[in-house]
Amino acid sequence: ILPPGVSKWLAQILPKSCLRGSKKALPKSCPWTPEARFGQAFGKPFWQPWRLTWKVECDALDENDYEALAKIVSEKMTFRDVKGIPRGGIPFEKALKPYCSNNDTDPLLICDDVYTTGTSMREVYEDGALGIVVFARNEIQDDWVKAIWQLSI
Repeated sequence: ILPPGVSKWLAQILPKSCLRGSKKALPKSCPWTPEARFGQAFGKPFWQPWRLTWKVECDALDENDYEALAKIVSEKMTFRDVKGIPRGGIPFEKALKPYCSNNDTDPLLICDDVYTTGTSMREVYEDGALGIVVFARNEIQDDWVKAIWQLSI
């Protein structure tokens, strides 16, 4: 059984209308947006020559959703402190803060909402840190990063 915030959120992404059709046909709460560019997800330009045909829109997640996700992480990982990747990882960081052990022997946890290439996670990596993301769009290339949910098809 999923925590209440997560199951409510999953109900928003399950309709097939979220995965195809025009943007006009999509419900506003749908976290899957077809034909979006990766750079738009983070509010700054990226220079990759490839175009992604969809993105995970984590702006659809609210405080309760992130609290439910943080609970899942707290039952699987121990960490001394947490650092969120701006902008998407900040709400996740806030929800994870109450679970910090403050024990210097535990690792730092670096969090983000979506893992696509892993670049933003690697940019803030500190020796011995662990990483957690809500969604991984691709296979994770870094052995220190885990995903709550990962696209595997």
